[in-house]
Amino acid sequence: MLADTTARTPGLGALAPGVLARGTFLARVVDFIADNLPRWRDSPDRPPVQSERELTAQLGAWLNSAARRGGLDVVQFRTEVPDSVHKGRSLDIAVQPCGPPLLVEGRRYTLFDILLPIECKRLPTPPDPGRDDREYVASDAAAAGGIQRFKLGAHGAAHAHGLMIAYIQDDRPPEHWQRVINHWMLEIGATDPFWAGEQLLADPPTGPVQRLRSTHRRQARDTTIELTHLWIALSAPR
Repeated sequence: MLADTTARTPGLGALAPGVLARGTFLARVVDFIADNLPRWRDSPDRPPVQSERELTAQLGAWLNSAARRGGLDVVQFRTEVPDSVHKGRSLDIAVQPCGPPLLVEGRRYTLFDILLPIECKRLPTPPDPGRDDREYVASDAAAAGGIQRFKLGAHGAAHAHGLMIAYIQDDRPPEHWQRVINHWMLEIGATDPFWAGEQLLADPPTGPVQRLRSTHRRQARDTTIELTHLWIALSAPR
């Protein structure tokens, strides 16, 4: 996606004059989140919470504050936002315009529209009799898996791009979790052609946040969704 204009007017917003080249709007937002994940994690004021809901609430508050200070004040990061298609489902974080509408890839987005849907998961899945270890990928419990929700259109059905954030809460490196998650998808794909061949591909490591990407088939009109994955190591639960 992109911001098609560089001028700020009462009816149209952009990140800053001359900053964005065509086709870079979502990439700029994802870069902003990736840059701020370690700053949020390492903030001396951040309480050491462990639950996904508390972590995501903290992260949303941090990103909103950072956006106001860091030149991304045309967007906001809201938590527990009803999905734009399936109102009974909530997105962990939704990136939305803040103030004047934005023109993105020829479409006008108001502050009531979702620019980028975000799903957050803990790795490993917390031990609980009612939860599936493979929850980052898929779960039999009401389509509770992260990637599964995007594939089925339960999250982000109106979007071609989505973002997943993983809070890694053990001492194993991202490479371990990439192998584990790819193994889970291979297992699922062996019995369900809908998942066959889908894998996470890692970008070269450049800092404390591991970036990965994946493409997934959807049932609706034979479409696909592109997912970016940002993984940040946190302390293990005490």
